[in-house]
Amino acid sequence: MKIAQVVSTFSPHFGGMGMVCEEESDNLAEREYDVTVFTLRYPQVNYSANLFLFEIERLVPWLKFGDAGLVPQLTRCLRDFDVIHLHYPFYGGAEWVWLAKVFYGKKYIVTYHMVASPSGFIKRFVKKIYDWFWEKRILLGAEKILVVDREYWENLQISKSIPSEKVIELSNGVNLKIFQPRTLDLIRNEIAEFQNKKIILFVGNLLPLKRLDLLIKALAKIDTDDWRLVIVGGGYAEAEYRRLVQTLGLEQKIKFVGYCFDRVRLAEYFSAAWATVLPTDNESFSLAALESLACGTPVILSAGSGGANRIVVGETGLLFAPGSVDDLYNRLNQLLNLSVEERKKWGENSRQSALKYDWGKHLNRLEEIYGVI
Repeated sequence: MKIAQVVSTFSPHFGGMGMVCEEESDNLAEREYDVTVFTLRYPQVNYSANLFLFEIERLVPWLKFGDAGLVPQLTRCLRDFDVIHLHYPFYGGAEWVWLAKVFYGKKYIVTYHMVASPSGFIKRFVKKIYDWFWEKRILLGAEKILVVDREYWENLQISKSIPSEKVIELSNGVNLKIFQPRTLDLIRNEIAEFQNKKIILFVGNLLPLKRLDLLIKALAKIDTDDWRLVIVGGGYAEAEYRRLVQTLGLEQKIKFVGYCFDRVRLAEYFSAAWATVLPTDNESFSLAALESLACGTPVILSAGSGGANRIVVGETGLLFAPGSVDDLYNRLNQLLNLSVEERKKWGENSRQSALKYDWGKHLNRLEEIYGVI
């Protein structure tokens, strides 16, 4: 079976949607499927030789805007595939998948990852027009729509326009061999100055929708000196967040370490942390939260996040009121005040809770879906 995976951002670019696509493609290739990933080629990026088990076609967009890009050549590229798997949203790419069905009768499925939340008036306006014309067409054209969290999906306005029989819940997975409690061999020097401190960890692209500002402001209210914040990620609003850290006088307590493409190293960051905090309330699943749990590190999430139903409050993490600095401050205090033994128990609970999300189970179900469309 020839499978085309279509995604806007992909390795070496940082992001959960690309990571899900990579894991699926790797596992499918290991199961002897013929897999090609179609994604964007970004300007001024030196792409190394393909070391994956599958092919990657990086398309040069006719027009580039943020993480989106117009690639009409994609329709022609998809003619010879048995199954097309679109990771949505992909502005400038998804509509050409739909046209591959119109022109060539190609069947496709969609994984609906999240609602895009662009910053700036122009991008929001373009998104609104695009969604009005294209989103419903693209989703209705799919044989099946895979949603990573059904509750998150059913709270979206677009879900009211899609027949329920098209929708299948398929949670993301986690690589339990990589994301497990680890010693700090690769990152020891990077966080040496934070030795004997309780590390709070943030992982993600520094997009405004990730609400890192909430975490920084909440930590600024804590009057003890036993914590430090490590931020893994970059780009987007990084300069703005650095200014906020400086304004609040937290330069000695907060460290930006940049993107981390090495997943073993990322697992070490999770393992080093007392807790991982992911403040966005616009997350459909939160792969980073699942990776943290797999490493035995509790998570604090917004109660508005789609990942909130994967947290057992008081056992694997805590939830705070969406957008509330004060409530996040209270939850941070609660977790920082755990004893070492209590924190160890929470960590053991966290690891156990992640075991059911093994990628093998995800791929078994995905194979079944591919086989019936």
